[in-house]
This record gives sequence, structure tokens and C-alpha cells, in this order.
Amino acid sequence: MKFNLWQRLDHLLRQLLPASLVVFLALLQAVPWHLPQFAGVVPLLPMIGIYYWSLYRPDLMMPWVAFLIGLINDIALGGPIGISSLVFLGIQGMTSSQRRFFNGKSFLMVWSGFALLAAGGVLIQLTLSSILFGRTPIAHALLVEYVLTVFCYPLPSWLFSQLQLSWLRE
Repeated sequence: MKFNLWQRLDHLLRQLLPASLVVFLALLQAVPWHLPQFAGVVPLLPMIGIYYWSLYRPDLMMPWVAFLIGLINDIALGGPIGISSLVFLGIQGMTSSQRRFFNGKSFLMVWSGFALLAAGGVLIQLTLSSILFGRTPIAHALLVEYVLTVFCYPLPSWLFSQLQLSWLRE
């Protein structure tokens, strides 16, 4: 069966939707929010997208996509290039490898899995940043960033599930 140009273009755009959304989250994370006493503390939004799409549509969130999104994230934030790529690759790999475990589990179980992986991701970022900069970031700021990330998970996850149901049927 031959597809015409519009059908191919539609298919391509649907396949690019998850990665585009995570890139959008990376750019949104880089926006200065000007919250008093929380300057520079924002939820790690791209981590949420990488986790969700790696769990539910790993065919659309492959390792090289997670790596490129990490590079975009590092460039947008002005941080050392490669740290986010390493963290996102780790999250993508761990999540993809545990898909069978999470299949059919409750939202709370999936959310708990994200909380564990996000903790590991934050610790890796902390360790690598400390090595590269020679100083340890403020611990309470990292804790607030982690907690914000974990508690932000339900909304993007719900939005992604709605998009997946309406646009990305297998």
C-alpha cells in the first residue's frame, strides 16, 4: 500500500511529537521564573518527558533522541555539555528495561518509579557538577528541585497520556 505525501508527512509529525514535547519542556525549564528565594530552582521537566515516553512509547524515545534532548537541555541552561545527556540516557535505558515490570501497574507505582529514577538522576547531576566545578551545589536547593520535579510529574504525565491516546495510537 502506497502512502501519499500528506499521509507520510502526518505520520512523521506524529512520530516527532514526543521528542518535540520534551524539547519544549527543556526550553520551558530554561525560562527564568523570578521566584523569590528560588532563583535557579526549577523542576527538571525534560526528565519527566524522557521517563514517560521511554515507558509508554520507547519506539519514539530512543537512546539517541534522549541524548540529543540532553544536549539541547545543557545548551539552553548554559551548563556543562553532556551531563543532561548522560542522565537522560540513564533514565531512558533504565525505564525501557523495566517496561515489563511497570506494564499494568497503578499510576502510583509508575510515579514511585519516576521518583526513584529522578533521585538517581539528580545525584548523578550533583556528582558530575561537583567534579566539573570543584564545588558542591547547595543541598537544599537540589532537594527542592527534586521535590518539585516529583510533584510536577502527574500533570505532564496526564497530558502525555491524552496526546498518546488521541494522536499516537499504535
